[in-house]
Amino acid sequence: MGRKAEFNKEQVLEQVMNVFWLKGYSATSIQDLETATGLKRGSIYGAFGNKKELFLMALDRYSQGFSRLKSDFDGLDESPLNKVKKILNFSMERALVDEEGYCCLAMKTLLDIAGRDQDISHQVNHIMEDLENVFYDFLLEAQEIGELSMGKDPRGLSRFLIVFLNGLRVTAQVKPGRRFLEDCLTVAFDVLD
Repeated sequence: MGRKAEFNKEQVLEQVMNVFWLKGYSATSIQDLETATGLKRGSIYGAFGNKKELFLMALDRYSQGFSRLKSDFDGLDESPLNKVKKILNFSMERALVDEEGYCCLAMKTLLDIAGRDQDISHQVNHIMEDLENVFYDFLLEAQEIGELSMGKDPRGLSRFLIVFLNGLRVTAQVKPGRRFLEDCLTVAFDVLD
């Protein structure tokens, strides 16, 4: 009878998520996962299931970051509209320093396979909705206190910002430079004002 493998599942899931984030789902092999975790394929499959199940768990772990994002920015002593602008600026800065090609796991997945797998597409859509709702909550609050014009649609603006951020992240992968991305960010800010 084999001995039960002992390891920290959360730590392994974090390592796996980072491999998928860097390489994408299609380009990640079981050997990549073995190397990153130090586990053998049998232990990985035994604990997490197949590659797709493991990837869905990694996407779920990634999506938990958006809950933390909302609470992190909620804690700032800033107006709601400034919180939205800070999230956009934070995303741009992160994209500028991304030397290894991490981009956004949800965006990378969308470009890689999301349209070809219903379960993965559903999970990516859920991640996009979570971020959309972070923007929506702040924009609705901004509108309620008069910081955002009543003529602006918080839901529509939230969706625009998702599309904008996805484009920004993908564009940043070809390294157009700070000035290029700052110009784009300025236009996004103008849409909010």
